[in-house]
Amino acid sequence: MPECSVRYKTGVTGLSQETDLSRMADHVLAHGLAGATLRPLARAAGTSDRMLIYRFGSKEGVISALLDHLAGRFTLFLDTADIGRPASTAELIRELLALMLHPDAQPFLRVWLDTVSGAARDTPAFRATAARILLHFRGWIAAHLPQPDPDPEATAAYCLALLEGCVVLSAAGEPGAKLVDQALAALRQPEDTDRP
Repeated sequence: MPECSVRYKTGVTGLSQETDLSRMADHVLAHGLAGATLRPLARAAGTSDRMLIYRFGSKEGVISALLDHLAGRFTLFLDTADIGRPASTAELIRELLALMLHPDAQPFLRVWLDTVSGAARDTPAFRATAARILLHFRGWIAAHLPQPDPDPEATAAYCLALLEGCVVLSAAGEPGAKLVDQALAALRQPEDTDRP
């Protein structure tokens, strides 16, 4: 698995912490986040749960740093896809959805859905980290929008909402690509050529 992208730093320093995060991330990508407690994470890192608390400050600190690390890996996954700047926003949405629904992305998306579930339960580490990840991903989308875009922040928010909806519906069994095509067709307005 690729390591954390330089553009999405975890704020954690030290070789032991980075090694712990890498090993825990591998474990979570393979087994999911829902049942990840300190002991299995510590076993995956090759250390004790007490050492994890010492290194990261608290259980919430472990989870927050781990999710940030996984977000960095997902950013690297997106960056290596070399999407560039598609000719239209609709093309960008289709390319990103195809990438997000690719089998290589599925472990990340399962962890993301677990993260959103934790945020919905108002678990502080999950809520704060999910907010940071969404802000980061919206910025990543804005940086890949076709140029010029009159309001890149709004267009990126639009893309993110559509993609997130499709990811959730795909996880529930709906065909994501078909949903995107239907949504883009329904939202297309003749006078609005800058939008998809």
